[in-house]
Amino acid sequence: MIDCERVSAEGDERRVRVVGEVDLASAPRLRSLLLDELERVGGGRFVVDLGGIGFFSAAGLHVLEDVAAAADGCGAELVLRPLSSTVALVLSSCDGALAAHGPTTE
Repeated sequence: MIDCERVSAEGDERRVRVVGEVDLASAPRLRSLLLDELERVGGGRFVVDLGGIGFFSAAGLHVLEDVAAAADGCGAELVLRPLSSTVALVLSSCDGALAAHGPTTE
């Protein structure tokens, strides 16, 4: 099960927090939730808090790659933070488009 809640929306910045487990079954829902929120950002800053993720599979990585591509396409800045240790481990093996978006702490 995965859930995404809007933490704040101020000016051109939107923050969301993702909680749960990202696997093959939950990845489509996460993709849909994040792309819906990204649509509201426009060309602003989209901060995705991944600290509440307990399990993160390759399906989650593909979701984040899709969201990063969509953000680039609409001129939004995607920021991934803070990362759970599970997400950080998966992203550390990634040297593609996601490397520019995280991991960092705020």
